[in-house]
Amino acid sequence: MFYENTLVKKLSPFEKSTLELLMKNPNQVISQNQIAKKLWSHSPKNKNTSGIQNIISKLRNIFKGNNSIQIDTVRGVGYVLNV
Repeated sequence: MFYENTLVKKLSPFEKSTLELLMKNPNQVISQNQIAKKLWSHSPKNKNTSGIQNIISKLRNIFKGNNSIQIDTVRGVGYVLNV
């Protein structure tokens, strides 16, 4: 539990939302469009895929060394949280 609380405090709101979306759909490919809709639902014209790539990169770094959690890229489609 301590680890979860510490992790949540380190995440930005965008990182937390992205992780929540991936965790609610483990082992399923989530498209960049789905992530963008969740992150920028209030401003649909501001869907920045490079921003999503940065968020995924930070999440990967957080889970680096944890072999039970891995975020993979499905080229041309999106991302999958393998647990």
